[in-house]
Amino acid sequence: MKTLLSLILLFLISTVANAEIVELAKYQDGFGRERTVKLVLKGDQPSAVIIPCEKDDGSEGFVYQPINYLFAVESYLKEIHEKYLEWTQTAIDNGVKEYEKKFGASGYLYGFLWYNPDRRYGSSELNAVWKYSQDMNIVEATAKVVDNNGSYEIANFNLTFSCSKDIDMLLESISDSNIKSHTPVTTDNLFR
Repeated sequence: MKTLLSLILLFLISTVANAEIVELAKYQDGFGRERTVKLVLKGDQPSAVIIPCEKDDGSEGFVYQPINYLFAVESYLKEIHEKYLEWTQTAIDNGVKEYEKKFGASGYLYGFLWYNPDRRYGSSELNAVWKYSQDMNIVEATAKVVDNNGSYEIANFNLTFSCSKDIDMLLESISDSNIKSHTPVTTDNLFR
């Protein structure tokens, strides 16, 4: 499975030069950062989504997920969202002052894209942790990614959510209905 996804990711990134990239959603997250989620169209068909995230050094990185594997992102985000709400309420109800709990690993590989200064890409699982205290209540999903380009550079990525609304906005951005609304309508699309 890991090899197959890596090969698919390689193919998608190598063909991005012949693709159109459109904005799926733009919103401001709970940290005040502007987030722009993009859709890659290849031959007027959705090919991948590009979700912004950060590298450990503070530079920009992206989750680059093929459409056929978008279910993996959605599934993990929904799991995180459900537990975020449940654990937050449990902490409040029981007067917990500070707590940290790890989620299980995502179980699927995600594609990652970054520049240093050349384009780099690789794939990895996400591992999320919920961090709760009186000053913060966040979920941080991290990935350690090895560049598949031959340099074998290792990059650490963070996708951080400050509230359940952050997760909701990202889920809405990558929803089927939002992707369809940004996909050009052709005669072939009418009969799928």
